[in-house]
Amino acid sequence: MYFWKISGCKLKYFYTKVTLIFVIGWVFVSCNSLNKGTDKRALLSKNKIVIDGKSANRVEMLEIPLQQPNEKILGYRLQLGMYNLAIDKPDSLYYKWLERHPKNKNFLDVVLSEKQTYRIGESFMVSGWNNMLKEIGEPPRYLDSSKIALSNKRFENYFARRGYFNAVATSEVTYSKNKRNATVEYAIEKGNLYTIDSVDVEIESPTLKPLYEEVKPLSKIVKDEPYLLKSLEDERERLTQHFRDKGVYNFQTNNVTFEVDTVNTGQKANVKILIKDRLLLVGDSTKSMPFEIYRIGKINVFTEDPSDESDKKVVDSTSFDGVDYYSFGKLSHRPKALSKAIFIKNGGLYSDAERNRTTRAFSNLKVFQYPSIQYVEDESAESPLLIANIFLKPKEKYSFTSGFNVIHSSIEDIGFTFNTSLAIRNVLKGAEIFEVSGRGNIGSSKDFSRDESFFNISEYGLEAKLRVPRLITPIGFRKWVPKRMFPETLLSLGFFKQQNIGLDKQNLVGLLSYNWQPKKKVRAQFDLFNVQYIRNVNKSNYFLIYRSSYESLNAVAKNNNQNMSYVDANGNLIVESGTNGFIDDVLNFRTGLSLADNGYQEVRAVNERKQRLTEDNLIVATNFQYAISSREGIKGEEDYFEFRTKIESSGLLLSLLSRFDASNEGLEQNRKLYNVDYSQYAKIDLEYIKHWDLLKRRVVAFRLFSGIAVPYGNSTNIPFSRSYFGGGANDNRAWRPYGLGPGTSGSVNDFNEANFKLAANLEYRFKIYNNFLGGLFVDAGNIWNLWDDIQDEEYQFKGLRSLSDLAVGSGFGLRYDFDFFIFRADLGFKNYDPSNRVKPKWNKLYSFDKSVINIGINYPF
Repeated sequence: MYFWKISGCKLKYFYTKVTLIFVIGWVFVSCNSLNKGTDKRALLSKNKIVIDGKSANRVEMLEIPLQQPNEKILGYRLQLGMYNLAIDKPDSLYYKWLERHPKNKNFLDVVLSEKQTYRIGESFMVSGWNNMLKEIGEPPRYLDSSKIALSNKRFENYFARRGYFNAVATSEVTYSKNKRNATVEYAIEKGNLYTIDSVDVEIESPTLKPLYEEVKPLSKIVKDEPYLLKSLEDERERLTQHFRDKGVYNFQTNNVTFEVDTVNTGQKANVKILIKDRLLLVGDSTKSMPFEIYRIGKINVFTEDPSDESDKKVVDSTSFDGVDYYSFGKLSHRPKALSKAIFIKNGGLYSDAERNRTTRAFSNLKVFQYPSIQYVEDESAESPLLIANIFLKPKEKYSFTSGFNVIHSSIEDIGFTFNTSLAIRNVLKGAEIFEVSGRGNIGSSKDFSRDESFFNISEYGLEAKLRVPRLITPIGFRKWVPKRMFPETLLSLGFFKQQNIGLDKQNLVGLLSYNWQPKKKVRAQFDLFNVQYIRNVNKSNYFLIYRSSYESLNAVAKNNNQNMSYVDANGNLIVESGTNGFIDDVLNFRTGLSLADNGYQEVRAVNERKQRLTEDNLIVATNFQYAISSREGIKGEEDYFEFRTKIESSGLLLSLLSRFDASNEGLEQNRKLYNVDYSQYAKIDLEYIKHWDLLKRRVVAFRLFSGIAVPYGNSTNIPFSRSYFGGGANDNRAWRPYGLGPGTSGSVNDFNEANFKLAANLEYRFKIYNNFLGGLFVDAGNIWNLWDDIQDEEYQFKGLRSLSDLAVGSGFGLRYDFDFFIFRADLGFKNYDPSNRVKPKWNKLYSFDKSVINIGINYPF
């Protein structure tokens, strides 16, 4: 994530000119959207839908007509205008130009050649440019009367599927004064709604009758409810799934049909469900046979797929828990581990659900390609039996990846990052995956490093992870998370070190985490131990990095310092002897400042922040995360919602251990463990996301977030790494990262953070052309201090009245879809700045010189 802030008075006029040129160009292209003068046909400009005399221009309705108007972007037919800018037969125009200007042709013949002169007509400058405009643009959509009649039929069919069998659709075309644009109004009279009067069923196979009775009360077709064709389709799917999950292996969707009688029924529909016998092809004829219920007679697992090499022979085999395992080489996977992914039961009924669950479980192991499960009827058995063959194709045991990036950030003027990882699959023969990864970064920074060499900052790290596809935990916990929830355990350990970056942090992290899926759309994660030890090696860098703290301290020293050895020739405090010396003098009342003086309070606040951000810290947290999502696709371009929550507690275990340390005797706070401060806090995050699909890659996205972390026991504040910040590409995009809040303080620190956060985001996303996307957004939110050691009222959350401190920003963004990720650039403008001391705080003007560009990967919500 990177950001750039555009500022400076000189840039204001530049951006004004750019905006003016952009608007003029937009209007010019939009005005050119009319059809060209040589074509007298009318453009379809709009479809209007009227149902029973009332306007119904809903998105779903507007998609029914076969012919749609040209796409609009922010109200303008931009793509049509670009298409019309293209010249018809540009090469012919070029050749005619050569004929009219023989001198120019002779000149080109001499400079190029006669052949090359004529080939210019095929070049990009002549033909290529026009082809590009046509490709980017959209051809005019002229009114087609034949499609209007078909669209009327589509409307009637649409309502007939919803119980309005007598719906009638008519249409009327109106033209603009110049006859260049046409509007089609579709008027639909729905008529009376038909309801279900009776539901009968006719089943030919005796074995299916008791199975139907099991689920009859759950029927989607209900007496006295409106007739909906979707209800019939849902009932067909429901019965098919039920029968196939109960062993009816050969049952298909087309075995369920319906007869609907609406003749002389008085707006009533009598529905008959027909479930016929199985049809078999015998020679040139077919015969019907009753359906039978199949059981699983045998399960075979082949740990290598022989389909590519049919001449392979099994050389190793074994059995475990009623399943036979075969391999065309030495068996490399423990059968006990593989059995946890098999939900097909030997001797049990055939079930689609168990087959799909088995497929999913083997895919989740991530050590096999997509598995293939094939069933074969056992012709030697007296009763209907199936042999289940599971074919597994292992992935490569070793995989190596590496990457390289060039970055720019608020700290690095330019930087180069390198990362690499090695994954070893099936490392313990139980489908485990062991991964070792490393990353490094070298960069250049003029402002944040004392080293004068070009590459003067660096960072590197090493991490090891072990993923186990089962729970490594006491037996009791496993009963709560059965294998149908696809449990897994993740263990990781990592070390990361910075040099000449900030305070040269050294980070040691460890994790023991459990993940499972209680339901199809639900995910749960429990981090039993989430450990982070932070050691700041170069604490003397504090005032070089946090310049706002230095400037605040230096301002007080200008009027109150009495020790000239603390300052340089310009009268500024020397880092670090002068800054530390002056703080010590003020806090020990050697400068004349008293507790009541603002200068004393300012110095004390600077010192407290310095101590907080430079202290070494040990965090041993336990957290639980729970997420519900109705999302189906990858890109989120459909109706769905997500709800996520995270509850975290830190320090309970360390608090117990610290009581055995004699040095902590009598202390209620600031206790240490092995001479290291440890944190105690409780934290909860709540997040809700909702998407509305407006079709044609148009989406309205909404996000609401709230989080609070409360220190207790050994702590009076929250560790920096666990606190909240405002601004940036994934938050309020009118502010830079860490540039918003807390409260109305005005973001006086370099990295502003707090322990309470509220945020809301609303965004309209739309397609511009091909993979180019656009977005309009409004963001609101802020951070505050609550129930910690910050006493400044500007920083604190003071109940509902603090909601007036919510900052509001808006803007627009340009995105490009690379299929596997989306690159986005968002330009944000501050509309309401709670830190503005001048009323009104609302800014109605969009000033480019005060805007912020945020660059991000993928959507923030």
